[in-house]
Amino acid sequence: MISSIQNDESDKPGWIITGHWKGNLLRDLSSNASQATENATSPFEGSPFDTQVEMVRLNGTAEHTHTITNFVITNVSKPDNMTKIFNGTSTASLREGPVTDIPTSIEIIGDKVISIWLDSMA
Repeated sequence: MISSIQNDESDKPGWIITGHWKGNLLRDLSSNASQATENATSPFEGSPFDTQVEMVRLNGTAEHTHTITNFVITNVSKPDNMTKIFNGTSTASLREGPVTDIPTSIEIIGDKVISIWLDSMA
């Protein structure tokens, strides 16, 4: 389960985000790298990380859904014993249609915390 508060355009808390994710990023990294090059185009098939999240404004309006799929790993780092960072690209669904090849960073801390960053300039 994912849950967080996302800032709005003025960098103030504006959105509540919740959803479910599916991934195998913490399995053998060599198999993730080879699997990443064979990503399927369908959501939740073949990608080492996929998520579908619901977003709603703090006042309860503007509810909508996004998916992040087709994550392709370009590099992995382990800055300490608790943290792994996976960088690559992904596809995100937007109202206008899917956007592909978005620079994406997924940081996993321990076995309870995950941070997902999509390049806002993409």
